[in-house]
Amino acid sequence: MRIRPCNRVRDRLSTLVIFPARSVWLATQASKRNGKAIGLSENTIRRHCGRARQFFSVAVKRKQIDANPFIELATAVRGNRARQHFVTRQEFQAIIDAAPDVDWQAIIALSRYGGLRVPSELLTLRWADVNLPAGEMTVRATKTEHYEGSGIRVCPIFAELKPYLEAAWDAAEPGTEFVINRYRQTNANLRTQLLRIMLRAGVKPWPKLFHNMRATRQTELFKIHPIQDVCSWLGNSRAVALEHYAQVTNEAFQAALQGEAESEAVPKQNAKQQPTAANRMVSQIVKETAENNGVLHSGAAECQSVRSEKVTPMRTISLSINGSGMLTLAYLPKEFSFITGALSIDSSRPVAAMTTPENRTGQAHFKAI
Repeated sequence: MRIRPCNRVRDRLSTLVIFPARSVWLATQASKRNGKAIGLSENTIRRHCGRARQFFSVAVKRKQIDANPFIELATAVRGNRARQHFVTRQEFQAIIDAAPDVDWQAIIALSRYGGLRVPSELLTLRWADVNLPAGEMTVRATKTEHYEGSGIRVCPIFAELKPYLEAAWDAAEPGTEFVINRYRQTNANLRTQLLRIMLRAGVKPWPKLFHNMRATRQTELFKIHPIQDVCSWLGNSRAVALEHYAQVTNEAFQAALQGEAESEAVPKQNAKQQPTAANRMVSQIVKETAENNGVLHSGAAECQSVRSEKVTPMRTISLSINGSGMLTLAYLPKEFSFITGALSIDSSRPVAAMTTPENRTGQAHFKAI
């Protein structure tokens, strides 16, 4: 059987064959706006060339032509950062408030908080696939049905999405099959209707309306859950998610700045707070250990102040806290001085032992070192 493309396809393909190197016709004459010929975007050109390459690959395989003129052309669609938009929750709420009915609220919520593809996954979602008590829904993706798993995935019903699905369930007639019912006609242009809703809400439209809502959801989930789980829930690969969905957000940038400032402030704060907490802990350990080992009289170990306090025990003890949080106790033939902060041990007269907070039973053993 020979391939017989329609006249329109044949004319376009024949024009492309003349300029396969740069797809000049697609870039300059493929579309018209206000009566003027304009070019297509880079990604659209790549899609057209990809389809043409598939077409001619079949012809080569069937030995109807000798070579594929599109084999050298780039056909992989790349992410376009210039057309990305992070849909804030304030924008979402304004649009939801302007939605005309429960169905439209569910459409917007399933796109923004469910991450569903619109219209393919949205319009195939059945109530039989939604398990509200278990908090999960089965999504059927025609786009990926030829891959492993047949395009079927189980996705959590996220907390932000659940109220809108419950409202749609309450409003549905008994025996209703699909979650979305009023806008299933082939002439229902969801994008055009969403633009009208955004106009009523006073929200400025962003590029790729539904795609950016799905991308926003995936970007949010990346901050909370492992990337492999998020990709499984939303039905794309890690490479596709990072290329086309993951967005750079100002919120993350500001959080990074704040995190750096906090990381600088925490050591300073800890440096101020550590001696007080450490001294209280050390005082108790010293008291328990010294009393149990006959080192101090019980009345001589009341060193609770964070300031330097001097006592005159039967024997004297010096303490310090090293960087690992260990406590070093040493007997010195001088009076005991309990000083805020780390106190260096005079190693010229060491009779010492190492202990930790786990040794607070007073059973620490001392040995000469």
